Amino acid sequence: MADSREMLMCCAAVQQGVGPAEQGVGRVSGLLPGGNAGAVLIAGSEEFRLYGDGVGEVLRRPAPREGWSSYGLQEVARSLAAVPGIAAVPAPAGLVLVAAQEVTELERESLRGVVRRQWPGITVWGMDEALAAARGAGKEVDRARGLLVVLLRGRTTDIAVIDAGSVVLSKSLRLGTESLDGEITKYVRAQHGAQIAAATARRIRTETGSLAPYADERPLTVHGKDAVTGLPKDIQVKPEEIREALRSAYARLVDLAVEVLEETPPELAGDIMGSNGLVLTGPHPRGAAQILGETLTLPVRVPSSSDPVLEGARAFLKAQPKTAP
Repeated sequence: MADSREMLMCCAAVQQGVGPAEQGVGRVSGLLPGGNAGAVLIAGSEEFRLYGDGVGEVLRRPAPREGWSSYGLQEVARSLAAVPGIAAVPAPAGLVLVAAQEVTELERESLRGVVRRQWPGITVWGMDEALAAARGAGKEVDRARGLLVVLLRGRTTDIAVIDAGSVVLSKSLRLGTESLDGEITKYVRAQHGAQIAAATARRIRTETGSLAPYADERPLTVHGKDAVTGLPKDIQVKPEEIREALRSAYARLVDLAVEVLEETPPELAGDIMGSNGLVLTGPHPRGAAQILGETLTLPVRVPSSSDPVLEGARAFLKAQPKTAP
């Protein structure tokens, strides 16, 4: 009989051919290893993801349409059980369940139950998404007294205050990269009389979008169609134009950060404004750290990792005695 590593790689090869990420299957690079390795299950507001420590992503699906209700939990259970060969893989030494702000404690306990039914006897640790992001940014969240975390996603943003390993205040905003792209689309139509695709708006945001001036700014030419005639049209957009479009939307995020700080207990606000500052995670436009730092007058840290939530959970796993070093 093949060892667990050979088994999981074989299963990964089977799973890789099932379909594109847009259909909810996602990139698969391995199955959960047994023995001393661990795993991470991220129950986010927009998707849920499962990782095996050392072997990569096992599962990526959109968050359940019913939310984390009983119907949504059934969907998670079915998704786990459907991963080829997963029933034959020994239980990981432990699993970190990272949950978004809106996932209630009852729903988190139900998620832990789903995991334990898949692997009876497994140790499951719970962690808030904001805590995982801060840990992934290199912050010692268990000791930090007063820390502000801003998580930007595709459709939403969470702003949380952390104190000694706990989230003490958190607020959400219906603003994400999709909203920013929408502002670019509206601006191009209003100022250039052209319609552009969502992918084009995303390209403009990532290649030339900013909230503050930056070095080597240059115009970007994209393809669209005339809003009146419908004929193909090339549009040249300048960085300062896109800055104007993005700032009006991003101002809502800055306003919410100010609101959160105003509601933060004075002793924690003092620590945030002092050395701890703000951790900025997610695909923020360039210049976001500068704008937030200047507006809130506090230090801003941007993680080097492209996925600080996962990195934070993995760092927690490695610190546990039951997981591999």
